[in-house]
Amino acid sequence: HLLLQYPPLGHVTNAFLAAFNEIRRCSPVGVAHECAAITARILQLVVDDLVRTHETTPFEAAEGSKFISFVRITAEEFIPYICKCVDAVFDQIQLMDHTLLTSPLHDIVTHFMPMPSMAAAPILPPVGPAPADA
Repeated sequence: HLLLQYPPLGHVTNAFLAAFNEIRRCSPVGVAHECAAITARILQLVVDDLVRTHETTPFEAAEGSKFISFVRITAEEFIPYICKCVDAVFDQIQLMDHTLLTSPLHDIVTHFMPMPSMAAAPILPPVGPAPADA
């Protein structure tokens, strides 16, 4: 699993799963929205911390690449997985929408994506005039 490649994400995932397993034993629907709201606030703290780190830390190339990988896994794997877990605990579909949470992280990843090189595509010669019909 990709989350296990990043021990901090693995630890946080395990903490969430332990909490969800406790809640799952008696998950009254009346607390579903409150649980989703608390989970969203915690995930927002993670997002805010990553954004702040991105804005305030001058990374060298190698560590910047590792940071971007961490941000990408957080946005594409960790947050959607935790949101799915909340939905599963309360047997509801789309109780949590991860797109608002992950949007700032996708912006960071997009910022560091290499721009396509213009030199990579061959330049074709101009098209000459059409042959004259006799």
